[in-house]
Amino acid sequence: MKGLDYSSGRPDLKRVKSLGYGFCVRYLFAPMPGGKGVSKVEATAIRAAGLGLVVVYEEYAGRAKEGTASGVADGHIALAFARAIGFPENKPIYFAVDFNVTTAQLPVVDLYLRGVASVIGLARVGVYGSYAVVEHCQSIQSARWYWQTYAWSGGKVSPHAHLLQYLNGQTVAGASVDLNESRQLDFGAWMPTVAPTIPKPVVVFPVVKPVINPPAIKPTFHLMTPAELLQMVKNAVKK
Repeated sequence: MKGLDYSSGRPDLKRVKSLGYGFCVRYLFAPMPGGKGVSKVEATAIRAAGLGLVVVYEEYAGRAKEGTASGVADGHIALAFARAIGFPENKPIYFAVDFNVTTAQLPVVDLYLRGVASVIGLARVGVYGSYAVVEHCQSIQSARWYWQTYAWSGGKVSPHAHLLQYLNGQTVAGASVDLNESRQLDFGAWMPTVAPTIPKPVVVFPVVKPVINPPAIKPTFHLMTPAELLQMVKNAVKK
């Protein structure tokens, strides 16, 4: 499934859907005009347009370098914003590691994600980052959901990625967006509710069997013999 992520841009959602996209990735942040944060109204509009909604939190690009305390703080903030838009409690929140992480920096990224997990639960922790970040976090399970960017990835794509951001800075439906695709059947989207199809009532008319007139009973006649006739007369005389 193809999808978009964007911050300050606001594409025409009906147009997005008509172009064949299936989901949007939006930031959990304080909603304001022109800001990157998704509001409850926008979240509702995305799903009403037939698009899934994925959420990500990013205070700023290097935030994940700051360890456990920052992860705890961001976990609380992201959870509050997710709840404010009605985002389901069983869906993941991705946290951005939006820089070219060195091998030496990976342990502190783990500490940041562990801090997040202490707030929202490890099962909901998603991470956005390079191939190296996704592979590392999956190997030690510091996150459970993986959104890989092509940036800093050297053309590699992790088989563990749920989402892949494969091209940045494109214009779609009137807004600047980045292009993504899902790599797993379940990638953490809050999908739109599909109204069940209500079958038309079937009117059943009673089956009326035709009345079949019974066959007429033909009278049977017995022709008396002369001897029988004589005996009948004798009997009548005796009476």
